[in-house]
Amino acid sequence: MPKVTIKTISIKNFKNIGEYNHRFSERDVIRGVFGSGKTNIFRAYKWCLCSGSISPEVISNGNIVPNMKSEVTLVLLVDNRECTFYRSFTRTDGTCKNEYAFCGIAYSTEKEYRNIITNILGSGSVPLDI
Repeated sequence: MPKVTIKTISIKNFKNIGEYNHRFSERDVIRGVFGSGKTNIFRAYKWCLCSGSISPEVISNGNIVPNMKSEVTLVLLVDNRECTFYRSFTRTDGTCKNEYAFCGIAYSTEKEYRNIITNILGSGSVPLDI
């Protein structure tokens, strides 16, 4: 498995996170009060890399907020090579739209995007080295 390090994460409208941008250093600690979104940062990371069945939708007062675009951009160093992963999701009037990209190249299906992730990161669990 390649050495993978998170360089940056940008999150927009994911669960209870309106907007979050973070550039990681060698040692980072994500902390906050209960319900502030710490776990959702990790969920956004996993969702962007198509790991697990995580819904990105924005929740407010226990309800899904319609017509909201959820986006996550990850910049990872994979064996010292910078790789940018992007995933978005929008539900509008019952229709779902997903977007996927790797290093600026768009992919039309989750399967194509997953294949790129597997080719770059290998198969198995989502790597995490912060």
